[in-house]
Amino acid sequence: MPSETITILKFLNNLKRFGADFADARSRIVEANGYLMKVLVQTSREVVQDLLEKAFHAECGALVRAKIECHEGEDVTEKKALCALVYSIGSTIQGLADAVVDLEADALKKAQLRGIQDDFVEQFPDASPNDAYTLGHRILNAMNKRS
Repeated sequence: MPSETITILKFLNNLKRFGADFADARSRIVEANGYLMKVLVQTSREVVQDLLEKAFHAECGALVRAKIECHEGEDVTEKKALCALVYSIGSTIQGLADAVVDLEADALKKAQLRGIQDDFVEQFPDASPNDAYTLGHRILNAMNKRS
């Protein structure tokens, strides 16, 4: 197993933080966590990259649902808690982007992914969840062009 995959553990979202009104986002987090747990037992770089891509999709979906649920809530305290979780998911997406770049074996593809990341950090030094979502999709698009 590549040593970089050990860092995946820190991206597993703690489901205890999610309330009952966060059901759809919670299911997507469970999906992403499942992919990340599978990463830990893999030795093939290609399988790890495939699982990271699936986790990326799930995290981006969770971010969308979390943002919606954050703004729909009636209870102010609950809304604040849900909106804080949106930032946590955004941070997870940024961490996954780091893992994807670190695991890329092809030098040209790695440079392309690193360029996306560098542009992102330059544009959004204090990245919001919207910015993290944009980064996630830019990285996913680059990953999908992998040959």
